[in-house]
Amino acid sequence: MRSKHKPRIRTRLIWSLSSFVVIGLLLLFVFQSFFLDDWYEIGTVRTVKSAVKDIVAQLPEGDIREQADYWHMREGCDIFTVDALGQITYARGFEAELFGISKGELLAWYDIAEKQNGEVFQKLQIDFKRNQGNAQKPPERKPGGNESPKPVRRSWFGGEAAQSVIYGMLAEDGRLVMAMSVLTPVDAAVRVLQMQTVIATVVFVAMAVLLALFMAKYIASPIVHINRAAKTLSGGEYQPPPEGSYREVEELRETLSVINGELRKSEQLQRDLIANVSHDMRTPLTMIIGYSEAIRDLPGEDSAENIQVVIDEAERLTHLVNDVLDLSKLQSGVELFETAPVPLTELLKDTVSRVSTMVQPQGFTVVLETEEEATVSADDVRLSQIIYNLLLNALAHTGEDQRVVVRQTTENGTVRVSFTDSGRGIPEEELSNIWLRYYQVHSHDRRSKTMNSGLGLSIVYALVQRHGGICGVESEIGKGSTFWFELPLL
Repeated sequence: MRSKHKPRIRTRLIWSLSSFVVIGLLLLFVFQSFFLDDWYEIGTVRTVKSAVKDIVAQLPEGDIREQADYWHMREGCDIFTVDALGQITYARGFEAELFGISKGELLAWYDIAEKQNGEVFQKLQIDFKRNQGNAQKPPERKPGGNESPKPVRRSWFGGEAAQSVIYGMLAEDGRLVMAMSVLTPVDAAVRVLQMQTVIATVVFVAMAVLLALFMAKYIASPIVHINRAAKTLSGGEYQPPPEGSYREVEELRETLSVINGELRKSEQLQRDLIANVSHDMRTPLTMIIGYSEAIRDLPGEDSAENIQVVIDEAERLTHLVNDVLDLSKLQSGVELFETAPVPLTELLKDTVSRVSTMVQPQGFTVVLETEEEATVSADDVRLSQIIYNLLLNALAHTGEDQRVVVRQTTENGTVRVSFTDSGRGIPEEELSNIWLRYYQVHSHDRRSKTMNSGLGLSIVYALVQRHGGICGVESEIGKGSTFWFELPLL
């Protein structure tokens, strides 16, 4: 079977979750290896600019020590201010001699800020190698100018070199507020992060597998129970699966229960059909055989009356067989229709007149009420069969007054034809099943057995659907029933 070659839910979940984890951590590994330096530099530049702008905004109030302490202690920025003469007027964490920055360079930065809309930005690669106790000897420094030198990936905490960024902004009082921060080389941090990523990958893949196994059991177990229950439907030994733990499985379980109910109902209706048809066929066959044997064996029994009984029962049997065949062809879709404009009102009048003539000697009355002439697109033979079956059904179940009313009304581009009897009515619980295949409302009325085969309503339902219409029934116990169908007007 092809289903055996399909992957299980558990396998799909394991592969999906594991792949998701591996791809996510692989992307993290790539970002750490190739973009961490750039991200760190962008963040450091943003920090020094924010520090300067914050302190410049605080200058009009005079005291900037609190802001300078914050940016120095919390964000690692060295803060200092320079006047127009190149003198450092305030410093927090900044030592010009330690960084080898001369007064001439401070003046140069001030001039650049004046020429560049009050801002200056520099990158400096500073050599922090120095002799202890010789603070007067300036450290070697390579000015970066406006160029952005490549960072030296060595830890300056050990005493070698580091790259720094300096940003300044002219304040309203003429001072140049500057902030400097070291771009700490991140090679060691990258190695640590890479090692952590490898460990995290192993851990997360293991967790993904465990999570997939749990989810597979949580999701697949109810489906397995439902599949097992579904296999018992055809055998008639359906065992409802346990209730699902989530909505979709519970809805599937309920759907399976509904299907089981419909299958059981269909089986019962088929058994009823076989029983009803067998009974209806046995009666005329018995009559035909009995009367035929009497005509053959008994002198004088070959009268016209006895022969007519044989003919009538044969016609009844033929009618029953034709109804079964018609229903089978209609529901299988092999029945061919030739639609054309049909004057429905005239067809109603002809059918009612013909049936009235047939049943009037038995005391029945058929009343026809029409509003206006109506024309529909239909197969005239099959449309006549719809009217004939519904009219005979109404006559078979009408009350003691033996009266049936046929009405034709038009509204919103449709025509409705209704057949109202005054019989016992149909129980409400049976109204939804009245059109179903094989279904019959059992009646003790003799007329229901002699005037139709019991399959007329199923045939009507199939024919109306094939014509693109709808049909329905309204009934009240003790007051009778009204069967109707609607078709689009031309």
